[in-house]
Amino acid sequence: MGILDNPQYETVATPFNPGDLVMLYTDGITDAMNCDDMVFGKARLASILGPPQNDAVKFVSTLIESVDEFSGPRGQRDDICVLACRRKSEKPD
Repeated sequence: MGILDNPQYETVATPFNPGDLVMLYTDGITDAMNCDDMVFGKARLASILGPPQNDAVKFVSTLIESVDEFSGPRGQRDDICVLACRRKSEKPD
């Protein structure tokens, strides 16, 4: 973000229903590499999304642990930033 002088963005409205998860992440997640020079990738990320989890915080923890485990002794070589928000219900608690 912020590397272009005059970026053009499109505004789009998308429903955010109970159980939905919004996640923003940096490429440090998908570009993480293991000792065999394989990347973590979008497919692994999608597999962690799997069935809805109740807690976005737990999801982020699971994701970071998965990237660390995947990277193994090679370790993470890029920064990781993840923001996740899950809508729990129609009415506030």
